Amino acid sequence: MVTTLQAPNLLDRLRQRTIAPTDLLPLLINYKLMPQLLSESILDQAIKAIECNPTETEQACAVFYQKKGLTLESEQGVWRSHYGFTVFEAAKVC
Repeated sequence: MVTTLQAPNLLDRLRQRTIAPTDLLPLLINYKLMPQLLSESILDQAIKAIECNPTETEQACAVFYQKKGLTLESEQGVWRSHYGFTVFEAAKVC
């Protein structure tokens, strides 16, 4: 008999996993995530001094959601939940 893990169960198990700091770098390398991490780090440094007022943030989020095809608030909420964002955190990535 083959047991298939359902995505929610797998995600729950992964979220409960504790990773020791000494294991983090080897895992990032093993999963080939270092290039993405370095790229994101460079971008974070480049844009950290840029600040947006609330209107600019709202406009950027509207464009972001439109490009993703998320026109309804419920769709946006599902997207945020799927990626683990709160409304506030999502506004920071828009």
